Amino acid sequence: MFVVMGVNAAVAAILGTDLGQGKLAQAKEKARYFVGLGGVISLIMMVIIVISAPQLVNLYHIESEIVIKNAILIVRFLSLRLAFRMFNVMIFSSLRAGGDSKFLTFVDAGILWLVGVPLAYALVYIVQLESLPVILLIVQSEQLVRLIIGTWRVKQGVWLQNLTHELA
Repeated sequence: MFVVMGVNAAVAAILGTDLGQGKLAQAKEKARYFVGLGGVISLIMMVIIVISAPQLVNLYHIESEIVIKNAILIVRFLSLRLAFRMFNVMIFSSLRAGGDSKFLTFVDAGILWLVGVPLAYALVYIVQLESLPVILLIVQSEQLVRLIIGTWRVKQGVWLQNLTHELA
């Protein structure tokens, strides 16, 4: 997550500079590049974690085979969440650079409460699913919804605003 937050700050600064100079087309092009870069980095990170999941779980010297298998599954499923989250951070940092914070507040908090929490509740209490790894995997659809909405918003270009011009 340190890498994700560092990349978030860097993307916001780079795009903010272009937007502040009135180079909207250049900022949009760089945003596309950063979103693509985020996808590649996310995929690489996910593959590394998926491959190294058994070694990561072995660090805790767990003796129960069932717990080890579930822990490996959980680490692998959470690598998917990390990949989606990193990709979403790249998208959101682009939107944040242009001042689209109201929309981001809705997407970040709204999707959690409109998709993630109700889905988790339904899986546990209505469907009565007992497999924690499966519940975690299904609840990851929340990140997918964020990705789709965020990508749509970046392509829409509404976020491309020179905030320094508006202050002057």
